[in-house]
Amino acid sequence: MKNSQKLLKAISAFTLTSVLLILVYYIGAIYPFGDHALFKWDMELQYIDFFHW
Repeated sequence: MKNSQKLLKAISAFTLTSVLLILVYYIGAIYPFGDHALFKWDMELQYIDFFHW
C-alpha cells in the first residue's frame, strides 16, 4: 500500500511538471525544432563565449 502511494505521487509529480512545461512552451511559441527552439539559442550563446575565449 505504501509503495503504491509513493509511485502515484511520483507519477503525478512528473505528469504535472510535464504538462506545465509543455503549456509554457506552447504559450511562449517555443518549439523543439526551427528558429524558435530553446536549445538553438542556448547553444549559440555558449559557443560565442567559447570561441571568444
